[in-house]
Amino acid sequence: MLALDLDRVVFDTNAYFKHIDTQLAPLGTSMEEIFSKTGDRKDLGCLFDDLSERFGKARAEEILFKDTQNFISSEMAELAEFVMSRDGRVVIISVGDSHQTKKLKGFPHSEIFPVVNDTEKLRAALSLKVPIFVDDKKTVIEQLRSRKVNAYQATWFLDGEHKANALKGALNTPSELKKLVVKLLNP
Repeated sequence: MLALDLDRVVFDTNAYFKHIDTQLAPLGTSMEEIFSKTGDRKDLGCLFDDLSERFGKARAEEILFKDTQNFISSEMAELAEFVMSRDGRVVIISVGDSHQTKKLKGFPHSEIFPVVNDTEKLRAALSLKVPIFVDDKKTVIEQLRSRKVNAYQATWFLDGEHKANALKGALNTPSELKKLVVKLLNP
């Protein structure tokens, strides 16, 4: 089994947010404006609710989810196909609500576990006894490693500042992850 976080591992979240802002500009709004009204909550649910209220649910769906397949790493999709073709499972453990699953359009996976925060993400990974977990967050990786999980930090979608502060030995490309997965599948 391969367990993956969605944002900034499978999905280029930074490019996706830029795309959404491009879609919102002609409508006279922005993510910054929408999130300024939500306090600490900055998630797809907030965006969807605001856009649904202003433009209707169908238009909100179109703005947020029409092109999501363009932000999925093709290398990660190939890796997931590889794992599943060898009777392996690919699970996604990601912070988010039901809208989060809509970003996986076109990505092969066995199951998704949307969780409310990183603590729940850790619990899910531990309860599933995942042999490999990949996340972009340094703290999640450190906590999983302290519990003897083979956890790896993915940096391929991180900005320069976060890459500079990445863990030693962080993975810079999905092909580095593939080598680890192949080794796990063929001991």
